[in-house]
Amino acid sequence: FGVPTGDAYRWLETSRDGGEVRSGLPLHPDALTSWSGLAALAHNDFSAVVAARHEPVREALMALESAAARAVLGPEGFALLCGSGATVAAVGGETVRADSLAALVPASVEARRIATATASRVEEVQVLE
Repeated sequence: FGVPTGDAYRWLETSRDGGEVRSGLPLHPDALTSWSGLAALAHNDFSAVVAARHEPVREALMALESAAARAVLGPEGFALLCGSGATVAAVGGETVRADSLAALVPASVEARRIATATASRVEEVQVLE
C-alpha cells in the first residue's frame, strides 16, 4: 500500500492545529559522527499521524521500537518511519542479524523485508572532465 504525501501533510497539519510544533534542534557536529549520536536525534513528525491511520505501519514501528528489537539492534540502533510514507527502517550495528530483526515484525504486516549494509567508508570523489 502507499501513503499519499498530500494526505500525510494534511494529517500532520491537523494534528498541530493550535498545538506546539517541534522546532529545529541545535546540532553539534560531534553528534553526527556516530550512529548513537544520530539515534539520539532520529525523529519523524509523520510517524504518529501515519501510524494512527495505517495499522501495518503502526505494527512495524512498534515491533522495531520494542525492547526485543533494541536488543537486536544494539545501543547504536534505531527505527523510524521514512519520509511521509509507508516505509519503516531500522538501523543497527555491524553485528545485527537482519533475519532476527525481521522475525520481530508480525506476519500480519505484509511487507518486503530488505537487508542492506551501510558503507564503512566514503569513496573519494573524483572529478571527471
